[in-house]
Amino acid sequence: MRLETRFGRTGLALCEPPDLPDDHNIRELRIALVCYGGVSLAIYMHGITKELEKLVRASRAFVAADPGDPNPFPATQIEYAYFDALAQKAARDGYRTLVAVDVISGTSAGGINGIYLAKALALGSSQQALRDLWLGRGAILGLLSGRPLPPLAGKRILGWLQAALDTMDGSAQGSLMPPGLTLDLFVTTTDLYGYNRPIPIKDPPFVTAAVNKVVLAFHQRDTVGNLDASHTPALAFAARATSCFPGAFPPVPISEISPAEAQEPLVDEFFRAYELADAPVRRTFFVDGGVLDNYPFRSAVRAIPAKPAATEVERKLLFIEPDPPDPIPPPDGVQPTFRNTVWSALSTLPRRQPIVDALDELTAYNRRVRRVREMIAATTDEVMRQVSPLVSMPYEQANRAANANAIASAGPSYNAYLRLKLYSVVEGMADAICRLLNYPTNTPQNAFVHAALLWWADAQGILAAPEIGESQLEFLRSFDLGYGRRRLTFVIGRIGYFYPDPTRLDKPTFEREPLNRAKRELYNVLCELRTIFDIPAASTIRSDVNNIFGEERIAGPLTTWDIAGFINEVGDEIAALRGALRDYLEIQLQGFGERIHSALLAVTADWPDDLRADVLAHYIGFPYWDAITYPARALSEVGELDQVDVIRVSPLDTDRLEPSPARRRHKLRGIAIHHFGAFFFRGWRENDYLWGRLDGAERLITLLGQPQDDTIKDAFRAIIAEEGPTLRRAKPLIKRVEHYLRQP
Repeated sequence: MRLETRFGRTGLALCEPPDLPDDHNIRELRIALVCYGGVSLAIYMHGITKELEKLVRASRAFVAADPGDPNPFPATQIEYAYFDALAQKAARDGYRTLVAVDVISGTSAGGINGIYLAKALALGSSQQALRDLWLGRGAILGLLSGRPLPPLAGKRILGWLQAALDTMDGSAQGSLMPPGLTLDLFVTTTDLYGYNRPIPIKDPPFVTAAVNKVVLAFHQRDTVGNLDASHTPALAFAARATSCFPGAFPPVPISEISPAEAQEPLVDEFFRAYELADAPVRRTFFVDGGVLDNYPFRSAVRAIPAKPAATEVERKLLFIEPDPPDPIPPPDGVQPTFRNTVWSALSTLPRRQPIVDALDELTAYNRRVRRVREMIAATTDEVMRQVSPLVSMPYEQANRAANANAIASAGPSYNAYLRLKLYSVVEGMADAICRLLNYPTNTPQNAFVHAALLWWADAQGILAAPEIGESQLEFLRSFDLGYGRRRLTFVIGRIGYFYPDPTRLDKPTFEREPLNRAKRELYNVLCELRTIFDIPAASTIRSDVNNIFGEERIAGPLTTWDIAGFINEVGDEIAALRGALRDYLEIQLQGFGERIHSALLAVTADWPDDLRADVLAHYIGFPYWDAITYPARALSEVGELDQVDVIRVSPLDTDRLEPSPARRRHKLRGIAIHHFGAFFFRGWRENDYLWGRLDGAERLITLLGQPQDDTIKDAFRAIIAEEGPTLRRAKPLIKRVEHYLRQP
């Protein structure tokens, strides 16, 4: 059974906004976490992910308490320090902060830690079982398989991983996620053999490329999703597959999943691309995700903009880098040796470059957000001058006037804007078809549907006509769902502008509760728009789509990439589908713009007149701003126009216990022996785990802003109280902490 069917109304559970909080004087701090590979450095990473879990627990207690309530945690628990740091932050900011980790992307050793953190957050379970696994069973002798090659026992590891997850299932105490907020987990692995994927080009019609990178995606919203006990075998397999270091562990096949009856659901749910490629996924083997993607930023970055919210949100992306590389020296002009050339080409360079690409993508995203915000700001006064008189008119009259004025204001550029929208609508129709038929983006079926729809649109004169005529305008009026989504997101972003901000006393602000309610109302409508083909009324449309673009129907032309022949064969059917789709949308979306306008009028009825008029003007005046900003938005979603701050957590980024930058690089023992070091000695594992907790606590308290040194000391004191009695071989580090705690 695939994930879509488990969710009932396909995708609906993932796009609805979270529940409204009981206390509206709350701002969410949402964290997206990226965990790198690093073999035994996984133990250090686990210390950090444990601190994230503890911070989330303290945050939930803090927002549930009445203002001024005493700290409910004993000083010997780390939650005490986090609760205190959150109280300090609330005193500064004037609101309380709810911390939520809602996106986790991990690979290799980081993939394991990401899986267990996700499980802990989804179920409210302790990660103690993973700590015990790392410290007690992480010895290299316990991992030996008894064979010379590969030396380590993969099945034994899989059993341990699954047992730890089973323990977490048995200790579930209720989700740590805010009600209604979806937790997304992405785990990378590498298919050692891969499968063939045709990619369309001009001549020949397509080329065949091998696909080896696999991303296993898990989701949980309240009790719905695939981080529950029934998916523990899938999670254990993901943990084993993502960390299957080549040469150390044997590659892992799906047949190792236990019990055997859990294998089929995993194949159905996570390997749809293999099914569509007619690739025998049960006969292939998986190795470490770090082989192709040791820095799995991309999944996290792309998940962030789609996250709805019913409160004000501050967004951070944290990445854990246990062994940051030194800056490379400039070339010295000396001819590299044969060995250095081969090593760099096969190992160093391929594993170093992806972080550059990923961070460049995030930087580009933030630039795009800033660019759109500045474009909006630069035109706001003029647009508001033209739109303000329209706000008091009936919606239909105001909307027609706004569109006519926007066309006149844009001049010749408006045709370019319309043409871009036409392409986007055709692409959106192809996306909808692929979603209905479960054709993932990395499949030939997905590429074929997109190519066929573009060919059909050209043949119909929708895209290729030299001038934009009435037929194209009618096409946009019928099918441009993206315009409605952008309009809603735009107004949601404007509502967010009015949240109180102690650093911006020059702008108007409003109470959080009515703002939260307005955001959630609009996000509910946005979800309705995004899932319009998932409701029972769309069953006929889904059937028609399957008859035209189903796997069997496109199998023949897909083999030869005969787009023209396919369109000639099904052109009349697509025309009929176009009519049926138009009629369906007219029924489902009848009066949609008016309905949103009425909802805005209702939800802002008690607002100050100036704020209410501003929000209504941004809704009515959206045609102006869309014509200006859509070219910048068209490249990707940019959500509520919030930038994403990137924060690294590494041994180099903390200084309370080790002021010397040079010595910080040598804090961790797991760096030795090509990152396998901590697997050789329990004392090294204890050292790295404790450093992970200490570094994690220092960075997270700093993240909350302007930490007092006493708060950091409280955190360190609690960690030593929790871990000191059992970390008997980490005494040197414990003594260092105790010395720091004695300092004035």
